Amino acid sequence: DTEWGRLGAWLRQAADQHGFDEVLLEFGNENWNPLFRPGGIPDGNRHAAVADRAFRLLREGSGQDPRIRTVINAQFVNPDSARLAGARSRVADLVAVAPYFLYSLDAGTSTAQAVDAAFTEDGRLLEEQAATARSHGKRLAVYEVNFHTTLGDADSPSRNAVVAGAASGPALARRLLQGTLVGTREQAVYTLAGFDSYVHDSKELVRLWGITRDLAAADRLRPTGLALALLNRVAGGPAHSTDCSGAACTALTTVWFGGGSRVAVVSARLGPTDLTVALPCPAGVIRLELLDGSRPARHNEDAADVTIAAEELACTGAGVSFRLPSHSLAVLHT
Repeated sequence: DTEWGRLGAWLRQAADQHGFDEVLLEFGNENWNPLFRPGGIPDGNRHAAVADRAFRLLREGSGQDPRIRTVINAQFVNPDSARLAGARSRVADLVAVAPYFLYSLDAGTSTAQAVDAAFTEDGRLLEEQAATARSHGKRLAVYEVNFHTTLGDADSPSRNAVVAGAASGPALARRLLQGTLVGTREQAVYTLAGFDSYVHDSKELVRLWGITRDLAAADRLRPTGLALALLNRVAGGPAHSTDCSGAACTALTTVWFGGGSRVAVVSARLGPTDLTVALPCPAGVIRLELLDGSRPARHNEDAADVTIAAEELACTGAGVSFRLPSHSLAVLHT
């Protein structure tokens, strides 16, 4: 008990020292996961009770500092886990989940088919869990997200073609934007460094989960890392969806940031899409930055073949017009 109180006091002091507006404290690492059983509390009721007791002691030690935000975790693919965590905890501010995607890839799946599958994950479960968290006075957060293509019997080259190829970045961006659209504001991509990982029940390896190819040279980002860099350039401030007209709308995932002054859009279409986006442009130009995923065989594993393309677009009262390639991410900002 004394240690929890001291931790609260230390966090308050550290927030003052470093000028933090917010401190997130998560109780445990995937308590539900048997892999971490020695340090976890898999029973949801006990997890919530122990976390709440710890959080109360911590808040007392911090002097009820409002900057400290408390987090419990739940299993994304098991909706009952998130519901239980949200309902049982009385003290936590956030329920954190890990909405990984493209879990499995089978032998014989072409790269084109695998890429298409990476863009078909919908946001309904995210929306449901965000609504559940809100019903219990909490918000949904994402403690990890990326590809998780470790199941199935595909070989390593087939997996790597989709998880490290050019389209992987826009696919990850699409998942992050889905989270933004349901009200999630804290999303942590897993992970900065990590060259490869074992496939489930196999000695095969897959190029997960690092969003960098390696740390030996500057800017050696995989397409997933480039996508995160692009989103970080426009994210921030109010975020909302947009009105869209045209046949391509169902294949577009779009989020406006900063009250409509910045926008990110991902296309899941096979083929290019001509877009006109209404943005304020007092200087008469808008900057377009593009991560082209239309040629998925390109990657950054041996050389920096996938890069961000940028150009200045003339902006009129009707907005800006540009062509978005298939399976690509574009951000626009002043």
